[in-house]
Amino acid sequence: MRVIATFAALAIIGLAGCSSGGPVKTGPDSYYLTKKSAGCGFTGGEGSKASLMREADAFCAKQGKQAIIDKAQAHNGIPFARCASAEVTFSCK
Repeated sequence: MRVIATFAALAIIGLAGCSSGGPVKTGPDSYYLTKKSAGCGFTGGEGSKASLMREADAFCAKQGKQAIIDKAQAHNGIPFARCASAEVTFSCK
């Protein structure tokens, strides 16, 4: 039973790492998003990058604008060393 509780706790912690936290304003109409993958070192960062691009698009659409991606990068994970992650810089026009 204790093993199941441990795995459940690890799963919750892993899922908490896959949210972006929302756009951070970096200028008059510029924003930055970053996200770590829930799969950590065992996945690539491309899925997180695509998710961030969709989030940027939805954020700008709420303002009646379109997201213009200025820079998007994905970083693959390395097992037991680094979690996969992505970052997107965008503006709403």
